[in-house]
Amino acid sequence: MLCADVLTEVQPGGLLAAMWEQADQTLLGASVEVMPWDAAVAMIPPPEPMPWGE
Repeated sequence: MLCADVLTEVQPGGLLAAMWEQADQTLLGASVEVMPWDAAVAMIPPPEPMPWGE
C-alpha cells in the first residue's frame, strides 16, 4: 500500500525516477488499484500485542 506521494517520486529528479523509466509502465498501471485511504487502512491487520502489554 502506497499513498499518492509516490507519484511525485517517479517524476524526473524524484527518488524513484530511474526505476520508473525502466519499468513496464503499462503493466504496472494495469495492476494498480486506487482506493480511498480509509478503505486501505481498514485492511491493515491489528498489531501483535507487545510482551509487556500495550
